[in-house]
This record gives sequence, structure tokens and C-alpha cells, in this order.
Amino acid sequence: MQLAQAGIKTSTTNFDDGWVAQPFADYVKVVKQPITVLLHYAIAIDDEMRQSNDMGVYTWDRLISPRYRVSNLKVFPERALHI
Repeated sequence: MQLAQAGIKTSTTNFDDGWVAQPFADYVKVVKQPITVLLHYAIAIDDEMRQSNDMGVYTWDRLISPRYRVSNLKVFPERALHI
């Protein structure tokens, strides 16, 4: 996604509470030291994703793993919410 297509007009936004947001081609980086948050733009869910038996694994393999290095990964089993 290009910035122009996303409608982003400014390069940096400084918030009153100390957070600073900067848009990039496929995410917005928001920083307030020592915390950095990356907000990724939505992705289209295609037929390949819908046919996956495990959406979490598919998403991890296609979106997270190529972009980030994780050294202390812990996998927790899904738990049903009891309402």
C-alpha cells in the first residue's frame, strides 16, 4: 500500500501526551520511550487464507515470521471464553 493511497498527508504526528506517530508504507510506528508500537494496515483475507486449517499459523508464517525475529516465543493453547 502506498502512502498516497492510504490518504496519509503528514509525515509525523506529535501527540500532547508524548506519543509520536510516523506513517510508513505498510504500517504506522508509534513511539513513547521506551515503548514502540507498530500498527499494521489491514490485509485482505484471500481464498488461500480462508482454506487454511489454522489461521493463526498461516498468519504467523506469512506476516510475522518474515518481518520479525522472535527469540522467546511461547505458544499458549486457545482457551474458550466462558460467558
